[in-house]
Amino acid sequence: MKDIIISIIVPVYKVPESILSQCINSIITQSFKSFELILVDDESPDNAGKVCDEFARQDKRIKVIHQKNQGVSVARNNGIKIAIGEWITFIDADDWIEPNFLSSFLEMSNEINADILISACFVNYANKEVKNPFFNTPVIIAKNDEKDRIILEYLCSKLYSDDKAFTDVGSPWAKFYKRDFLIKNNLLFDPKLIRMQDNVFNLYAIEKANTIYYKELYLYHYRKSLISGFNRYNPNITTYYNLVFKYIHDFIQEYKKSNLFIEALRVKKIKSIYVFCKMDFFHPNNTKSFYSKIQEIRNIAVSPLYKEAIKNVNFRYLTKIELIWTILLKLKCYIGIYLIFKLKDFIFKISGKNIN
Repeated sequence: MKDIIISIIVPVYKVPESILSQCINSIITQSFKSFELILVDDESPDNAGKVCDEFARQDKRIKVIHQKNQGVSVARNNGIKIAIGEWITFIDADDWIEPNFLSSFLEMSNEINADILISACFVNYANKEVKNPFFNTPVIIAKNDEKDRIILEYLCSKLYSDDKAFTDVGSPWAKFYKRDFLIKNNLLFDPKLIRMQDNVFNLYAIEKANTIYYKELYLYHYRKSLISGFNRYNPNITTYYNLVFKYIHDFIQEYKKSNLFIEALRVKKIKSIYVFCKMDFFHPNNTKSFYSKIQEIRNIAVSPLYKEAIKNVNFRYLTKIELIWTILLKLKCYIGIYLIFKLKDFIFKISGKNIN
């Protein structure tokens, strides 16, 4: 294939046929045509692999990789290995893009010489669509220490008052990466990370980039539903997060980051306890007694990793509801934690947004 400017990598696993088709159709009908689409079937147990093959038969720009089930990190890495475009972008198989997604990013690349380009996105719920700016300023051109703001947005968005979004900037979608930049810096997704592997990938990608260019263009549709991974029962979720926090801590030490990063990581740890409640402790599939579930919260709160964060977190960087949550943790009022969780969960289910 000649003159491939953009490589689009889409990991595919357990995606309903209609949703996967919507994603692929939004790509192959782009106004800009010089791209390759790499669909990576992660041994999906449904019809998704066959859907990918059928699209590939109809469009020569599509390549399909069928791999043994190894997770989204390996799927993205395998896509990077065969990509030939000047730019690489990632799209989740249950999302879709605007018709001018590719052309708009290429226009951005002509405006600023950057290793990473970032756009805003739409967040799509079952009954509504909302605009999601990642930052409170419409344009950011970040070099050197200025790049820290982008990392800190997804650790603790309140640090720079960038806390207006429904989702954060840590995911690999709604971004363009120079392929040579990724290869030169050996930037790949870590298969050992089951959760937040994209956040860790972007820690290092943002750190190593010479320039990052963000523009508030709404080009990507991020589908958020009550059946997403965030709502599935996962009794191992604390183990997964503990490993991620170790990676982030090591990153802070390695690159001698400022105390703001420590402050942000403390907030991230405290917020993660809500995730543990949602995906494990108080999930409907957890059949343990109520007393046992309360004990699980206590065990997390008094463990060294989280105890330090609860003790030393800066209240200035917490939202109102997070402040109440933290005070209850400090007071070891775990019944109160349960009540706040139920309130937050109820509000999220009816509105799609967390209360702050």
